[in-house]
Amino acid sequence: MLVLAISAPAVLAAFIVGLIVSLFQAATQIQEHTLPVIPKLLAAYTAIAIAGVWILKQLSTFAIQLFQAIADVAK
Repeated sequence: MLVLAISAPAVLAAFIVGLIVSLFQAATQIQEHTLPVIPKLLAAYTAIAIAGVWILKQLSTFAIQLFQAIADVAK
């Protein structure tokens, strides 16, 4: 569940930008397959930059809980 949650911002941003670019391509009848690559990458990187602090907080919380669980098992 954590992997889905932390990957959601980048995936959703790339999906939305890809959909917009696809609609633009359909409207203008441009059939270039490489056109949506750069906007998708920029959207994903921007989403990661914006949600980066939240992603890092989620991962660090998970790591702390994991190490505590390992310590409890070792007792």
